[in-house]
Amino acid sequence: MIAICRGILEPLQWTVTPRLKLSNPPGDVDVYAERERDRLVIQLKSTLRPESVSEVHNHNTDIIAGIEQAYRARAELGEDVTAVAITDGYRGDYATWRIALDRQVAIGTLEDVEAIAREPGGGL
Repeated sequence: MIAICRGILEPLQWTVTPRLKLSNPPGDVDVYAERERDRLVIQLKSTLRPESVSEVHNHNTDIIAGIEQAYRARAELGEDVTAVAITDGYRGDYATWRIALDRQVAIGTLEDVEAIAREPGGGL
């Protein structure tokens, strides 16, 4: 998924740093990208479209973890950073959306990365 994001971002003039290390608290961001004054953190979560209640719960837990990681990254890197949790198919539901709205972290799929890259923060 990192390679897919890189393949979308770099032709749009973003400089991409995969697995950017964070220090406070320790961790990393899957994709950190810069273009002129824009900065973007993308936390990736691999999810298949859930088909049962337990799969929805598990995927939501993964997405929430991604939201929290992107939120922590923005807190460390600066409030001007656009923070996004990206999956490969499932966008979450009301449980994840509430947390994403509270944290001001967008949720999308790989299909949304180009739109985010063209206008970071546009839909937030």
